Amino acid sequence: YGFMDDAFNIFEHSLLNDSQHKYSIVLCRTIDFNPVFMNDIRVDPKHSYKNTTWNMMKETFGFTFNAGLYPTFVYNRYGPFISDIDNSAEGSISKRMSHDNLRVAFLENPKCYHIGGGRGVKPKKLDSQ
Repeated sequence: YGFMDDAFNIFEHSLLNDSQHKYSIVLCRTIDFNPVFMNDIRVDPKHSYKNTTWNMMKETFGFTFNAGLYPTFVYNRYGPFISDIDNSAEGSISKRMSHDNLRVAFLENPKCYHIGGGRGVKPKKLDSQ
């Protein structure tokens, strides 16, 4: 049972059950931060549908650049996505999507692991900037 199956189950669940929230992304990993941070972002209870179990981040998290599957309508409505020099783009996009009741889902049983450890790719200034 793979990541695509899990992601489609989550999207299907939110559509078939006329859920209050839809998802902007299903992350291919679980959120494996320290327990204090976990309590700040997780919305309980866990959700389950078919063979998939996931959590939903709190309302302030409507988007992330982390690896996962985005439904096409998200890109069509909000894209293209860019990360600017001061990395504020993720936060502003997240706020817009959160306002539109979109949330981030993360799997209970991860299909990949985050190895970045807080590191990220910093965009370089272009000569024209």
